[in-house]
Amino acid sequence: MGTARLGVFYLRGRIAGGGTAEVWRAVHPQSGLEVAVKLLREDAWPGAAAIEREARTLVGLSHPAIVRVVDHAEVSPAEARARPDVLHAGQPYLVMELGADSLWARPPAPVWSALRGMLERVLDGLAHAHARAVIHRDLKPANVLWVERRRGAPELAIADFGLAALRGQAPSAGTPTYRAPEQRGHGLSVGPWTDLYALGVMAREVAYVDSRPDAAPRFVLPEGFDAWLARMCAPAPIDRFELAPDARAALALLPAAPDRTLDAAPLWSDAAATAPADPATTPDRSPEITQGVAEGVDAPTRGRDAPTPPPSMPEGWRADEELAPIHVVGAGLGLYGARALPTVGRERERDALWSVFRAVHRGEGPRCVFLTGASGVGKTFLALWMMRRVAELGLAIPIFVHSHESGAVLHAARRVLGALGARTREEVRHRLARTVPLWVGDEAMSEIDALSRALAEDDESSPTWRERRVSLRRGLAVAARRRGVLAVVDDIDANPDAIDFAEDMLDTGTPILVVATAQTEARARQPEIAARLERFAARADVEEIEVTPLPPDAHRRLVRELLLLSDGLAEEVERTTDGNPLFAVELVGDWIARRALVLEGAALALEPSARVDMPDDLHTLWRSYVDWLTENHPGKRIPLELAATIGMEIDVQLWRDAASTMGIPVEDDLVEALVRSRLAAFEPRSDVMRFAHAMVRESLRRSAREGGRDAALASAVTDALSARFAMGDHGVAEALAHHARRAQRPKEALSAILVAARGALTDGRSPEVIPMLELAASLRDAAGLPSDCPEECEEAVIRAGALNRLGELDAAGGAASVALRIASERGYRALEAEALHELGYTDYHRGKKDLARSHLDAAAAALGEVGKTRELARCLRVRGDLAHSMGHEEAARRDFTRASALSEEIGDRAGVASSLLGLALPGVGGADESADAARLIFEELGHPSGACTAYNTLAERARADGRLADAEALYREARRWAQRGGVTQHEHICGLNLAITMLHQGRYEEAFVETELGARMSALLGQRLVAYMFEVVAAAAAAGAGREADAEAHVANARELQERVDHADDDVAWAARKAAELLAPRRPDLADAARLIAEIEEARIAAHEAARRAP
Repeated sequence: MGTARLGVFYLRGRIAGGGTAEVWRAVHPQSGLEVAVKLLREDAWPGAAAIEREARTLVGLSHPAIVRVVDHAEVSPAEARARPDVLHAGQPYLVMELGADSLWARPPAPVWSALRGMLERVLDGLAHAHARAVIHRDLKPANVLWVERRRGAPELAIADFGLAALRGQAPSAGTPTYRAPEQRGHGLSVGPWTDLYALGVMAREVAYVDSRPDAAPRFVLPEGFDAWLARMCAPAPIDRFELAPDARAALALLPAAPDRTLDAAPLWSDAAATAPADPATTPDRSPEITQGVAEGVDAPTRGRDAPTPPPSMPEGWRADEELAPIHVVGAGLGLYGARALPTVGRERERDALWSVFRAVHRGEGPRCVFLTGASGVGKTFLALWMMRRVAELGLAIPIFVHSHESGAVLHAARRVLGALGARTREEVRHRLARTVPLWVGDEAMSEIDALSRALAEDDESSPTWRERRVSLRRGLAVAARRRGVLAVVDDIDANPDAIDFAEDMLDTGTPILVVATAQTEARARQPEIAARLERFAARADVEEIEVTPLPPDAHRRLVRELLLLSDGLAEEVERTTDGNPLFAVELVGDWIARRALVLEGAALALEPSARVDMPDDLHTLWRSYVDWLTENHPGKRIPLELAATIGMEIDVQLWRDAASTMGIPVEDDLVEALVRSRLAAFEPRSDVMRFAHAMVRESLRRSAREGGRDAALASAVTDALSARFAMGDHGVAEALAHHARRAQRPKEALSAILVAARGALTDGRSPEVIPMLELAASLRDAAGLPSDCPEECEEAVIRAGALNRLGELDAAGGAASVALRIASERGYRALEAEALHELGYTDYHRGKKDLARSHLDAAAAALGEVGKTRELARCLRVRGDLAHSMGHEEAARRDFTRASALSEEIGDRAGVASSLLGLALPGVGGADESADAARLIFEELGHPSGACTAYNTLAERARADGRLADAEALYREARRWAQRGGVTQHEHICGLNLAITMLHQGRYEEAFVETELGARMSALLGQRLVAYMFEVVAAAAAAGAGREADAEAHVANARELQERVDHADDDVAWAARKAAELLAPRRPDLADAARLIAEIEEARIAAHEAARRAP
């Protein structure tokens, strides 16, 4: 038999064998490099995906403490024919660094310094992997190798990532001795702490002579080591160190110990003589542990009670040790897309990023670095480098937002908090209860209800986007206070929600660094987004950095490190790509996929017969690659264009359904080819795929437009979405509208966008409604519908509702009047009823109470006539509020009572509770009894805004009765419910009432603290009236606390706001009088200004009272 050859390597001898794989020594003849080749046994080929996953996982990591991968492929038929006794065609294999021995075979010396060195090395490697969301899940002595990379002592490196998974995927097996409890089906979350458990067991085995609880140490151990070990091996993940850098920081605090051996008995029996060196084939002979904790390690009841030293912030970003990849000409081409790319150049940008993060870490408040530049210059790569470096040091919780995705922010939050795939609030709460304490600490447990409501995809309480935003802001603020947060918002210009998220993070006041990216050319195409981004970039806490093409020297380094290209070809790549790193990477990747590269001496060159033209830009490159891909998969261009028609992220089932309407299949091999060619990737634990870059999708979209297929493809997606919509999935309405419009089906698009607009209005997303209605107007024109059609009337009704909720009362009244005219003239009775209701609401809040009563009376009659029971109950509650404000308590009681009965009739318990709150108004009904009954219902429903209102009502009654301590407790409970639901305005009002209660008690400093944040946040959120009330109360609190400068500022702010609001409130008038009284002895001028505020307020109160009592 001849020498066995695998690709460019020659097998030299078998090292070890096991149940699933054999490991062979091999050599690369040109370079003399020795490597290890893991060959999967024939009966284990169904597990080929695991060895490929291991290869792609390892090649994506680049750290001295992790084994480097050289190649992954399958045995060719020719190679199998040459050595059929060893090789079989199609047999998968993995080529990696050769380990001289495993830690199992060659344990560390029996002294403390050796154990400490081993632990530090492995922890560093784990930190690197974990920062890239890779969890090993099978760490054990046999999977840690001694490798010889340079002259001198061998180095430890972690190997065998065959069971590794991205964080968030399901747990798997592992070696029983080292397997953590969460890997054994205990319903706990797998994460970095899982690998720390295994390392703790390894440390216990090295440090003690056996696994008995009273075992003697093998060598002198430092004081505190047992406590450290207990944290590593605690059965409950919450009691372990959270991250590898935490464990390393605690290890560094242990005192020195003399290197003195106490027991020289061999470790792991006769392992040194007989154990195989290959990590995949080492038998499991380690000492057993019981109940998930190593014997002899007493895990603390609550590991978090012991202080954990935070990892220190280094002065600079540079790593202590860099490790270059192994380049072997002709090898590793199949792993090209997964290989970790070098970060070359960019010192200026990296210094700037690090400097800003150091400021955040010092407590100087949240900041944003805004990276702008052309497509492909490396903005995303730079942002990811920063995120991973910070995560590797344990300095922040990393979050990555793909802004092109719908629901990108929520998806990112679900990913980082371990809630991917959970749809209901209960499922999310269950996930968060497992994961939140591990990532953001016990303090965040109080936020679980709010977070679960925000993250749930199917929640009957339908939280608004604003409520979800506030909940996320609160939860991540808790996380940031514990460790810091680094949020990368990629392509922030692609999604207004992403801008909202970035602004929310900057408004938390906690240690958060946002790194946002935006394409220069994309901003030019979207004027509205561009204007908003200009305002964002102008913030004092945002630093904009333009990322330019790489300078020639750095670009040359990058190109030379991608592959061992011939000098001529490398220079051609440099010239063509002109400092654009993504262009260079994708150009070489395109040649690899086409198999256009051949060996030319000791380097790679283009195959002379290959049909390859140098593209002008990335669009041309991806277009040519798509052309090549479809040539190799005949008939697949249209399915690919269809995927691009759906969007940046593709629901694969929707893709298949749409293709089915066109009579074409979406076959598995096409999906696999997309992923294998790096044009797309799947999200973990989902059937959603996303394009690797917006330009990939745009290239396909351009192809469809140029081929005249755009409308037909959009029509297929419309048909698939219409089927979902018909089955009751109204969440697809907006997408359906946009696709139907592109399919030139304007009537269907119009119907869908009106449903979407109503849904947004119901969810409280009023700002989103107006653009939808602008689209509706253009669709009416495109459909050729006549003036005053039902669609125009419905559009006006929805517009009035949105404008009312936005506080634009004059515009709302105009829209409601238009709707009322059309509906009454054309006989659209249901729409007429809605228009009357909106007009009545507008008139009530504009102070036109008689007109409001007339419109609400007519609306109630019409709603009853057309059978809209839920809307009628809502109308009656508004009319009840109006009647109470006019002093007509009996009429109010009748409306609230009837509204309660109607809500009961249709099973609307929240409507019942809201009606009971109306019955609790002074003079209307049972006050405390009704409010308490409402509270019980809202609490049972988990309805935060309703429970908040109920508690606030009870608190108001207690304060009116002089029971200030009871009032304070109730206000605090009301605010807690508001915080749980992210109901920001309610939260601020509760804080305001709490401050007023403190003022009555003379607790001025506490009241001032309450008002400071409330005044700032309410102004920031555009709540002008609430901000005005806060300013007055803050002025009084500052005066009482002796803060004259603050009092002066708040009096000035209050005067300015008073001119812009029309409001009358007894508490505000009292607070202004109190401020004047407290300021009079020291600042009579300020006292006069405060007194003027009180007089204006009292005059308004008198005017409102007169109007209320008028017949």
